[in-house]
Amino acid sequence: MTTQQYRADARKILVLVSGNRHDKRIMDFARAALRGAISVGCYANVRFIDQIIPDPIARCSSCRHDLDRIGDRRCHVRDGLDHFMRGELQQADGLILCSRLHWHGFSAHMEAFLERTRCSQAPDQTLRRALGYRRRIPIGMTLLMEDQRAACLRHVESRALECAQNIGGYMTSVITANCTGGMHGVERDYSAVRMATEHLARGLLFASPRDFSMQCVPCPPVKEEQRIAVGAWGSLPDIH
Repeated sequence: MTTQQYRADARKILVLVSGNRHDKRIMDFARAALRGAISVGCYANVRFIDQIIPDPIARCSSCRHDLDRIGDRRCHVRDGLDHFMRGELQQADGLILCSRLHWHGFSAHMEAFLERTRCSQAPDQTLRRALGYRRRIPIGMTLLMEDQRAACLRHVESRALECAQNIGGYMTSVITANCTGGMHGVERDYSAVRMATEHLARGLLFASPRDFSMQCVPCPPVKEEQRIAVGAWGSLPDIH
């Protein structure tokens, strides 16, 4: 499919990263998403969840009492999530999530974001109306697996679909970078994952709500001999 078929002028795609600027691998995926969005004429921006939710373990259930008392839910956790969802997320036409996927689930900040989006699922909540009734936004997700075992993917699909529903959107695709072997210090080729993420961003606004795909993209070692840094000092290329 050509770029002209993907053309979407003056549309906005937001890339939400679970991590910081020093996480090189996740930033590579975020940059690929930005390139894909910009290549079809969209405005693109990247935000970091740790700047929006500084404390990933903050939990609150006071909104349940508000729902019983005044018929609405108001978030009592004083961080930037409510302002982000009512501002940038409400203005976005598409959303792409980038995160690491650990053995026990998502990273701490992505887990916090997914849980806190459940606060918008009440039909009579102001935030839910602002997000859901405006328009249904497409959402994509790129994950970096740190282990090859299938248990890492448990509940990933259901959690992604639930998050999309909570914020009034629909999930289009989940891409997982599968580092088979799970050995630390091995140089791997992530080019296929970057291309898949860029392709996801290019077609994000044109995906059908009825179509959902989940794919694992393998990340093989760069060379046949796997260079592993174990109990040695020095740069990786010097260790064989």
